[in-house]
Amino acid sequence: MVVKFDTGKVLINQFIGHHKMLEIYAHMYAATFLFIASLISVYILYKLLINESSPFTWPGITSGIIAVGLIGLGEAAEHLFPTDPFGQGFFHYMHMIAAPIALYFLYIGAKEFIEECKNGGAKMGGDGGIEPLSPDTIMAIFGGMVVLVVALAMLSGSPWDPYIELPFIYITLIPTLILAYMLIQQSRQTTESLVMVFIPIIAISVSFLVFDIMFGRLMDIWGWAEFYVITHAAQVALHVATGTILLLFSISTYRAQKLGMLYVRGERPEYEPPAQEKIPMKDYF
Repeated sequence: MVVKFDTGKVLINQFIGHHKMLEIYAHMYAATFLFIASLISVYILYKLLINESSPFTWPGITSGIIAVGLIGLGEAAEHLFPTDPFGQGFFHYMHMIAAPIALYFLYIGAKEFIEECKNGGAKMGGDGGIEPLSPDTIMAIFGGMVVLVVALAMLSGSPWDPYIELPFIYITLIPTLILAYMLIQQSRQTTESLVMVFIPIIAISVSFLVFDIMFGRLMDIWGWAEFYVITHAAQVALHVATGTILLLFSISTYRAQKLGMLYVRGERPEYEPPAQEKIPMKDYF
């Protein structure tokens, strides 16, 4: 398959034909699946974990899942505006900015869960414990994201404007790498819970998706068409995989809560093999 770029080193006709690469439809369907899966997952968690004392339980994890869903929404919707700089730019930068925000929220969510797991599900924030993210903080982060998305979309002179996107990627790449590393390291501790083995899997899946998106955009801007095609196709698998993992996570959490195992730690019991009686050498004969 031969892929050609225009004089501005940007793939043209990103929708419908996509240089006769009809995988664009699979790409949009997979991204839409990720968005829908995130909504279902958050709904299950809210219905399960909401309580009278706190209307916003597990704010880090649920906010991270919402941000992951915005990645899917942006990926799917940006292709609906191939000639509109603002419409395309809005959804394009939505998923580009939602990516590091998702990593941050999931990192905080992993810390929140570890705190709850240590206390057997008790409320966080007491006796030196960490304070959970407040609704005001979460709304401020999402509100700031919307403002930045609108600003970048208004500055874009054309769809996938490389003069805006390239500096943006250069600025956000290193912080995103750091956030992904912190998330994966933090999520490893959640395996102490019997049902939280999905957290490190989600961390790895989302991190792979984020960097596949960012490096794919670099390949597009730099004109490395073959590598762009590879990263773009890989996103299809990563969208579906991430959405499936989110659904499995929410369902397993629901079942664990019903069985009273949500905060059961999976530590190995102390075990010492019984001492073997030493047999004198003479007794062998």
